[in-house]
Amino acid sequence: MASDDVVSREYKIKAAYLYNLIKFINWPASKLLSSTTTNICVYRANPFDGHLNKLSSRKAKGREITINYLKADDDRSNCHILFIPNAHADEIQLIEQSDQSILTVGENQSFLTDGGLISLVVANNNVQFQINLTKAKQLGFEISGNLLEIAKIVT
Repeated sequence: MASDDVVSREYKIKAAYLYNLIKFINWPASKLLSSTTTNICVYRANPFDGHLNKLSSRKAKGREITINYLKADDDRSNCHILFIPNAHADEIQLIEQSDQSILTVGENQSFLTDGGLISLVVANNNVQFQINLTKAKQLGFEISGNLLEIAKIVT
């Protein structure tokens, strides 16, 4: 049971990170103009156990937040954030080629080197934020200095 509590706490924290990403990152203008909501998508497996659904009652930057759970072949073009759980991290190459204005978020050390933009990893029993700033800038994302200050690894 204690292990379940740790996992639940981890994904509660990761859900909070996803919410804060909306507040501290600006997407390429073309991506936001096409939608009146901010769409968080979870690719295939859902490790959040309801924690993420709580965000759908909130707003960030004046926009409603929607949560979508996607199957492998679902359309991802409406996603602003695409969370890719560890179980499917090896599929990042396929995902990143389909729409480069999606903020890809993973949860392992190699996610950034494999092409992802942000990784939420657990180290010393804490969730740490890592970012591939070079690639994010290349794709047109603007990331707040406040967010960069809390990042453990910025490449």
